[in-house]
Amino acid sequence: MSINVMALILAVPILTCGMAFADSVEQADSSRYGDEKEEMLADSIGVKLQENLRDPLFPSECYDFVPVEKIPAPVKLQDPSYPEEALLKGVEAIVWICVLVDTNGSVKDAIIEKVTITNAGFGEAAKEAALYGEWEPAIQNNTPVPCWISYKVEFRIMAKHYLEHADKQFKSGAYDESRDVYIKAMEKAKQDGQNSELTESYAMIARTYLITDKKEDGREWIEKAGEIANDDEPLGWSRYLGVRGRFEWQDKELEKATATFEEVYAYCSDRKLHERAIDAAHMVAITGDHETQVTWAMKGIKEAEAGDIPKWLGPLWNNLGATYDEMGKYQESLDAYLRAREYHYQHGDERNKMLADWAVGHAYRLVGNLDDALQWMEPVLEWSERLEDVEFIGWSHKELGEIALARGDNTRALEHLVEAEAKLKEAGMPDWWPDEYEKLVKQIESLR
Repeated sequence: MSINVMALILAVPILTCGMAFADSVEQADSSRYGDEKEEMLADSIGVKLQENLRDPLFPSECYDFVPVEKIPAPVKLQDPSYPEEALLKGVEAIVWICVLVDTNGSVKDAIIEKVTITNAGFGEAAKEAALYGEWEPAIQNNTPVPCWISYKVEFRIMAKHYLEHADKQFKSGAYDESRDVYIKAMEKAKQDGQNSELTESYAMIARTYLITDKKEDGREWIEKAGEIANDDEPLGWSRYLGVRGRFEWQDKELEKATATFEEVYAYCSDRKLHERAIDAAHMVAITGDHETQVTWAMKGIKEAEAGDIPKWLGPLWNNLGATYDEMGKYQESLDAYLRAREYHYQHGDERNKMLADWAVGHAYRLVGNLDDALQWMEPVLEWSERLEDVEFIGWSHKELGEIALARGDNTRALEHLVEAEAKLKEAGMPDWWPDEYEKLVKQIESLR
């Protein structure tokens, strides 16, 4: 890293996308200025003091510059997201960004000064990241002052950019498409000699095959990952173990899989890789009995809280509620569903919120509070109809039918259950839950 002086007399730290800034100005410019760097910077660098921070001037329009004793120094700067279309086309670029650093070190404004490749999203990505920067403020007369400072962001494709994009595709269910991008990540990691990223690429190529019922095609890739995985590389090692555990699980080696996921959890928790620890806790729960599921659900919740990852807390509390439901612990289930609802309403989309309300209404019925169950479930039916969510139109009718049965109104129960059967059949329930669908059909027959 180095600091250059521009014609506008603004310091220019250089950032390569995906790498961190130097810890300080002194560290950053040592190769350029040598032992006299601080004196030279103080003598040569000036900034225009801004009185109106809401309407800052573009640096090139600033006329009255005054010297400062210390220019802003980056403390924590967010890596820009690589524009996806440009990434997949292999396009790279350089962006010059100018930020206004306030007296408390926060960024009050950011301006795109120059972009080598326009209309590709590079400028916007760099600007968005710049606004979250944290700096040591400029100092003049021993007092922090507002200061404009420019820096260069170099967008250079790395294997990690392909991994990030492929992960998004994988999470969206585009498994074949994600495999193509994981292969790009593999090729780039090989080219750049990045063992950790190569391990991750191999592991995730394997997982794309596993999740599409091509386990044997994936096995050679997880074996490749195992050959190079290094426990001194947290991202590569944890990814490898997580996928290896899934292969063991699919091979019906449950004890082995459980041990692997417990190892992943401990490893990731110690290194504050919270999301991977949560995933490992979830997988231990899947491979265990109900009591194990409760224990590991609570561990997953602990990790989400420790990592300040609220988006996970809704699903985790919801899964815990479902486990208690299966155990017949209905009050605990209701309590968990209510907690899940809090987080779904804070961080979920409209469907998440609807499902959270459905779960609460369902739990109220199970604890015998039929009035509250009805008050929750009737709006959920209307909500699911508005969203045209066929499956949950069916589940809402099913719950309303169960409430009517509990109240002794068999006629009304039959009406709801018939509607439930039709909608759930349309949603494919005979394929994904045939036993429960058959129970519903028999329940309807018994009421006729």
